Amino acid sequence: MKFNKKDRRSLLTKKLLKETLLELLKEQPISKITVKELCKRADVNRATFYNHYYDIQNVLEHIEEEYCKFFKDGVIDAIDTNNVSHFMLNALNEMKNDKSLSQILLCKNTKPSFIKKIINMAHDLIISHWSKLFKTEPKNKFEYAYSFMTTGSMGVINAWINNNLKESPQEIADILQRITIGIGQFLRLK
Repeated sequence: MKFNKKDRRSLLTKKLLKETLLELLKEQPISKITVKELCKRADVNRATFYNHYYDIQNVLEHIEEEYCKFFKDGVIDAIDTNNVSHFMLNALNEMKNDKSLSQILLCKNTKPSFIKKIINMAHDLIISHWSKLFKTEPKNKFEYAYSFMTTGSMGVINAWINNNLKESPQEIADILQRITIGIGQFLRLK
């Protein structure tokens, strides 16, 4: 895909606005952030802001969509390659590399529905995968297992982030891998 100068400028402006919003979210809740404040901090004209976004919430929604896409692509790849541990380690490394984004979206986010969005995004993919692996099991067993796995995994990740990501991504991946193995054993039980 070839970008012209205007496209590059537009992408850079959007990136700047997103990064500036994340900086502001470290200082205050989204409900207190105004377009005027964001534009001033980013050194962007308000008209330019409105060329790209409707309001502050719309900027956050775009950030969340990018984060969800990363996770969805990772889940699809993990299912296709049958390598969940690789996906978990990559995701945890990304969280550690962009600590502030992870803290804001997964711990300090003013929209609790975001975590639910991540969990629901992978739901059908994983339930479908389990249905193929464990053909004789009832669907409700998959639902319970998925609920346990995602709630537990998000709890571990949230605790890790709140603990300032002190452990290595590999240590947390090992914990999550054990949870996943436990789910697999549960699904095999008759």
